[in-house]
Amino acid sequence: MIGMEYNKEVFALTDSVTILGTRGSVPVSGSKYAKYGGATSSYLVRLDGETVVLDGGTGLLNLPDFLLSAPSLNLLLSHPHADHLHGLGVFPFRGTLSIYAKTRGGLSPEEQLLRYYSPPLWPVSPKAVYRELEERFTLGSIAVETAEGVHPGGVSLIKLSGGGKTVVYASDTTLTGASSLASFAADCDLLLCDGQFCRAEWSEKRGWGHSAWEDAAEAARAAGARKLRIIHHSPTRTDSELDAFSRKLQSSGFDWAFAREGEEVEL
Repeated sequence: MIGMEYNKEVFALTDSVTILGTRGSVPVSGSKYAKYGGATSSYLVRLDGETVVLDGGTGLLNLPDFLLSAPSLNLLLSHPHADHLHGLGVFPFRGTLSIYAKTRGGLSPEEQLLRYYSPPLWPVSPKAVYRELEERFTLGSIAVETAEGVHPGGVSLIKLSGGGKTVVYASDTTLTGASSLASFAADCDLLLCDGQFCRAEWSEKRGWGHSAWEDAAEAARAAGARKLRIIHHSPTRTDSELDAFSRKLQSSGFDWAFAREGEEVEL
């Protein structure tokens, strides 16, 4: 489906984050993944009347219909791995799309996207204005701050602040301790944090560039985050497994949960 159903009038008044897609590595489908969703990473952030999209996985195709005809849209890429780019190849946006990404591997943001979306691998390239993802800049009334995470090839952690609210996006990063994210995410209203694995399987997954969901919870506690959504679910992680993890997580008494495709988190 392209375009989620959304009340345009309510949308204009609400500071929120909509989970467009939260699966990691590759998209999945089937009854085992219906509750949490199978689309890969993309998040719609609404702050202080401004709209920003984080990452362009297949979840990007769940962007609300009325936004597809907006005159412009800003999309921030955490890093150029394929599961965060898949949606851009068929994204039907008709206005000016500005893509912000950090130069990596000696390639500019435009060179990264054109390497992925070019013949013979793909027939057309995304029509966009490419910009460097700087350490600090503004998008309208939103202040953007970035930091480097721990991931093969690098990854940008992204903080968006506006209208007295703050969202921190920490996808595809290995937490090196609860304090490793605490300063960057301090007192945020919502922390979107990688938790692709669990501690029981960590010995086999160490060095893959992700985190255990238990460590994401500890990071949220250390940062004093008001809400936490654990993201980037493993493509093999079923609804029943995530439900079991959720029961443990919710025993904390905080507004902590595993992100679900289509969920709107009000700030």
